[in-house]
Amino acid sequence: MKRLILTVFFACLNSILFIFCPIGHANFTATAQTPSDKGIELPKLHKVTSEDELVSGWYLIVYEAGNIVFDGSLKPLDVSKNGKTLAIDKYMLYDSALSKSAFYIDREKGTIRSASGCYIGNNDNATNGLLTSNKEAFINVIAFTADGYADILSYGTYLRYNKTSGQERFRYYKSATYKSQSAIALYRCPDVVAQTVTEETPAMEASEDAPALASEITGWLELPAEGLPEGVDEGNIIRLTVRTGESRNYTSIYDKSVFAPLWSAYAFTPSHYMSGIPRPPWAFHPDIERQYQVTVKSGSYQSQYGNGLYARGHHVPNADRSGNPDMQKQTFYVTNQSPQLQAFNGSVWGKLEEDLRNVVSGTDTVYIVTGPLFRKVGGNETINYLTAASTAKPASLPIPNYFWKAALKVKRDEKGKIERAIAVAFIFEPKEEANYKGDSYLNYIITVDQLEVFIGYDLFANLPAKLQAVAEANVNWKAFVAF
Repeated sequence: MKRLILTVFFACLNSILFIFCPIGHANFTATAQTPSDKGIELPKLHKVTSEDELVSGWYLIVYEAGNIVFDGSLKPLDVSKNGKTLAIDKYMLYDSALSKSAFYIDREKGTIRSASGCYIGNNDNATNGLLTSNKEAFINVIAFTADGYADILSYGTYLRYNKTSGQERFRYYKSATYKSQSAIALYRCPDVVAQTVTEETPAMEASEDAPALASEITGWLELPAEGLPEGVDEGNIIRLTVRTGESRNYTSIYDKSVFAPLWSAYAFTPSHYMSGIPRPPWAFHPDIERQYQVTVKSGSYQSQYGNGLYARGHHVPNADRSGNPDMQKQTFYVTNQSPQLQAFNGSVWGKLEEDLRNVVSGTDTVYIVTGPLFRKVGGNETINYLTAASTAKPASLPIPNYFWKAALKVKRDEKGKIERAIAVAFIFEPKEEANYKGDSYLNYIITVDQLEVFIGYDLFANLPAKLQAVAEANVNWKAFVAF
């Protein structure tokens, strides 16, 4: 019965999310009975003070010293006095009215959504502000100070409270000035409430009979299933989930014997990229021994590599993470590249990546998995090598014979359940003698089912089986874009 009441309550709440609320510090007091008062047993709010405690769910964003909570019911949110007065009491018992001021933090995606349906963040590290979108347009990285306050960082700016008279508001402040603003705290709404809300609007859906994933985290739609193709030695494999703070950036499996990831998978949203961002330098992955990483500075493989015939081809593209400088730097780990013909990299491959960014700009999320391929399943293709300069490692660097990419889009119902899906795939065999001028990536389109036969991986394994069967049979690019 309690579960039913909570579900009905939040269903009602969802129906009023877009009602405009009065702007200003409304008087608001959390229920503050002690547990023994008149037999009332209300669940407590929990102050989160470390990354270990941070999970996806509903939270209050609070300026404790001023007894003010960020009012998530507002629309617009970036207004003066966008908070409510909240009595900070040691019991902090949950009251249903609090949910109207809450924000949903999706730890996996790095997004924060207000009760009024707005995703919040910033996209300019030189400007104070608070931007909103009805899509997942901003990434937030959350860490905690030694005294338990939350550092919520979006594109180099920090969410803080400005207590200056006449300027009172929650907002993102640039790194040069944020320390003069007041720190904030996060209070998690009770698990029973968070659970009910999450079930109403789940972040993703996994198939009950989906295989175990090649990651300690399950549920991400872009991840292939566990398992390696014939000929790949498990002893050479390092499974990586690259994180920026507590936010996942991308997942890959890295093969030490070929100095390359065999696949890399990531969720791609409009917030992940922007134009005009400088390229950072290449760097070694900090968690992998350097003897298993390739030296990719200019000239390290004579004039062929990074300085002429071959490019240092990204797997997770630099531009696909340019909306967050820290995420972008992680695409320049040498474990996220392999030798790729420059003529190919700068033409059909680059155009495919660019057009996928165009697709993302008009949708919520595109789920992408990509990789090199040295031999097709059952194949015996010759593998060529680049010869290293005297100081570079390894002495001979294998060159992939193929590069492939697959992308997935889904549609959800009003409760967040996936009801439709579509996918598309490509495989290329770059050749030095090929002329890519005027060529189109559409000449290399195949179904995901066909790609799986070539590469030996079960892609998009967390998509429900019935939807997977339909999505992975598509070979129509226009249908994918329009979906």
